[in-house]
Amino acid sequence: MFSRVVAPANHDNVIAIFSRAGVHPRTVHAARQWLTIIAMVANGLGVSIVPKSLARTEVRGVAFVPLAAKGEPVSPAVFAWNPAFENQTVKSLVSSVKAVIAV
Repeated sequence: MFSRVVAPANHDNVIAIFSRAGVHPRTVHAARQWLTIIAMVANGLGVSIVPKSLARTEVRGVAFVPLAAKGEPVSPAVFAWNPAFENQTVKSLVSSVKAVIAV
């Protein structure tokens, strides 16, 4: 998750997106830079919602899935995870995300 101290509006927007979907994420790591977040995902330290532009970084080991807005518009974003570190929880989350977004 992006640090709320650095970007409170972004942080609150992501939390609001989850909340509207009935999901209450547990933030384990908060970073100050988007590439740090992507690096943590690449190293199996979690999943993240990141700006769509980060998909162009083509970081090895990170899968990016575009998120489609339902209802009110939100910032363009993608769901990022590292398939090499998938456990049952991550697989279930990815499956749920894919079920509600346009892939």
